[in-house]
Amino acid sequence: MAYFDVVERRHVLAAISDLDENREHKWGTPTKYNLRHNGQVYAPKAVLGLAFEHATDAPPNNLYGGEGSSHANTVLRSLDFEIISISQPRYWLTTHWPRPKGQYTFDKPLRDIWLKEGTQDQGTQIQPGDKVFIYESLNGQTFTEEQPDGTTIKFGAGKGRQGIVSVGEVDRKFRPDGVPQPHTYSGGKTKWWRWKALTAHHNDEGFVPREEVHKVIGGHPNLLGLGKGSGLAELTFEQYINLLAKFKERIRPVPSHEKPKRGFGGGGESEAHKRLKNYVADHPETALGEKGLTCVKVEYSFCTGDRIDVLLEDQEGKPVAVEIELSQNASQKEGFLQAIKYRALICAHWDRDIDGGRAILVAHELANEIIDKCHAHNVEPHIIPLSQFVSGID
Repeated sequence: MAYFDVVERRHVLAAISDLDENREHKWGTPTKYNLRHNGQVYAPKAVLGLAFEHATDAPPNNLYGGEGSSHANTVLRSLDFEIISISQPRYWLTTHWPRPKGQYTFDKPLRDIWLKEGTQDQGTQIQPGDKVFIYESLNGQTFTEEQPDGTTIKFGAGKGRQGIVSVGEVDRKFRPDGVPQPHTYSGGKTKWWRWKALTAHHNDEGFVPREEVHKVIGGHPNLLGLGKGSGLAELTFEQYINLLAKFKERIRPVPSHEKPKRGFGGGGESEAHKRLKNYVADHPETALGEKGLTCVKVEYSFCTGDRIDVLLEDQEGKPVAVEIELSQNASQKEGFLQAIKYRALICAHWDRDIDGGRAILVAHELANEIIDKCHAHNVEPHIIPLSQFVSGID
């Protein structure tokens, strides 16, 4: 039995009545989603927390907001309540110079969003959940950096790819915790890259060359003066979708399904497991509550004998390994461990960083202990209640 299965629709309605009467609670103010009922909006975590109290006479031990299995949005939707986004994500393009020579030992593009002191007002609208493209210029600039002992080190300009090299998501608003002091550049000018917004969930596998970027967003052919000289500009949704399609065109295709070496084999598959697996494969957006998911293959095999139940691709082109289980109690760790393994396999097989792929554990029931382990190890738990599943395939 899933943790929040004790909550019924009547308990949620009672919680809404509590909030209408201004009952105090400990779950704060929502930032991304609201529950809408009879023309009014409510905080999903507060609604579910109070509903759980009505059902059990005790507050919940663990309560997660947002999307994901056993999270407030998912539980409330399963009880036929409407969850709405407080605000749709905004879309951005930021420019980076290539990494300076000798400063880093790896060749991945710079991430996050950086603004010079004096241009931070250009980033006031940036919010967590916004989408961002990172454009890498062809050339950087030589600069010197003062060390703690008073000496200075000179960093030469690197060579870049001159195009969009990554797409990600804003993870934190701008704060003045970027470069700790100004850099002095060739010619004597100083620039202080003091302001930084963190980004996450990057896909570095695609590419959009400068010429095609310019065709979509206009302006100077080399993007000079972008965002009033800040290097950060907001895109329209149409521009974002157009650039995302071009970015994904250059992502290497999924490697062919591999036949396992002889000697590997698995047990039989139950009809219930097969139905859940096929439901996720046939209706990934509905089953997992995420737009842009498409099915690549059911039963994707590796030469090691390992086999992903369902291989999906998300809107940004990341591969998503889905492990299907019917239920997992606190002592059943096999599904969670399989999901970790599959994410590592798809990233290694396709020459991607470990964050270049995703893993989702799907089940009708997941113990809270398993959900917590998933969150701790970057596996996305997702519960599809049996009642929702049955109605979804009718």
